[in-house]
Amino acid sequence: MELEIDGLKRSTVFDQCKLLNNGGKLRTKAGPGRPSLLSNEDLLVLANYMNDNPLACAPAATKYIKERLNINITEVIIRRALKDLGLSYKEAKNVSFLSQKAKKFRLDWAITHSQTTFSKTLFTDESTFWLGKTGVARWRPNQDTNENMIP
Repeated sequence: MELEIDGLKRSTVFDQCKLLNNGGKLRTKAGPGRPSLLSNEDLLVLANYMNDNPLACAPAATKYIKERLNINITEVIIRRALKDLGLSYKEAKNVSFLSQKAKKFRLDWAITHSQTTFSKTLFTDESTFWLGKTGVARWRPNQDTNENMIP
């Protein structure tokens, strides 16, 4: 049997093969940085909490994990764990719907100008400016969605 492995030393491959032949398990190389404070079981508890409470924010999840699992953990770690679980933080966009008066005004304008040629007219987009942080935000699964869609 011929095995082609790139990026590993031959001695490393032989050592791992010996270990497997003796009934052992493959050793994984430790990744960079500190080891995770949350085990896979802890991540499952966090995922279940977020599934049961879709409007929960990171501080609430941090408090829940601290109380439930008795782990001293920060919001930053919880946010990273939520991102690793495939969740993203999205704020709902406020969308103003047209009133009946505005609809009638637009319809009247369109009827009045239905015969007009707009060859020398420039139409521009409407712009929205937020003068404060308002609205609803939540953690939810990442999806390839149109950013202009109403949640």
